[in-house]
Amino acid sequence: MKPSTVLLVAAQLAALVAGCATPLPAATGAAAGGGDATLVANADAAVSDANTQDTAGGDSANPGAANPDAVASDAKAVDVPPPAADAAAADTIVPGPDAALPVDAAEPTCAAKFGTPTDKKVSTSGIYTVELDGPLQAAPGTLQPYQIRVTAGAAGEAVVQQAISVTYIHTQMGHGGLKTPSIEELCKGIYKVKNVQPSMGGTWALGFTLAKSDVVKFSIIVKN
Repeated sequence: MKPSTVLLVAAQLAALVAGCATPLPAATGAAAGGGDATLVANADAAVSDANTQDTAGGDSANPGAANPDAVASDAKAVDVPPPAADAAAADTIVPGPDAALPVDAAEPTCAAKFGTPTDKKVSTSGIYTVELDGPLQAAPGTLQPYQIRVTAGAAGEAVVQQAISVTYIHTQMGHGGLKTPSIEELCKGIYKVKNVQPSMGGTWALGFTLAKSDVVKFSIIVKN
């Protein structure tokens, strides 16, 4: 095959690739006079047109079609937001180590502050009932812890904020102990007795005046 024929075939193939419906005219080298140069020029022109159309992203068969490479290069990444947190989990509050305890767990109830009664007396008027929590025997010079629970009526209603006075007297000698006793209300109907300290052996009277002459007395035996 002559070189001029090869160039002609190449030019026609390039024209077809570029979408040219009409093939390039064939010219013989003898009629054109220097036909090889003409064929080479036509082939170069066809290849140049094809390259120009490819670079522009066009399609000769479908001019409106976009170049897929160009579309891919213009695409932008879209940020996808993270999944929303579970609303139920967000509303859940885990308490810390410093969270406040319920009242019942943080402090004993009033009734729990009173131990097992060691003695029980009814006042001289019969209105009040006094239960004693503390030892009925003691040694000289020792401070004795006492509590009383005061109730009123058959229903045993707690007596609160009662102005109660307390005495601690040696029944044979008529004197008091080493300290002056006092009393304070702990909670509903329960009172703490402080500074009960006998100075010697014998029988001591731990007395409570509830209202005017309404009195309750407990005997405490002090042994040397």
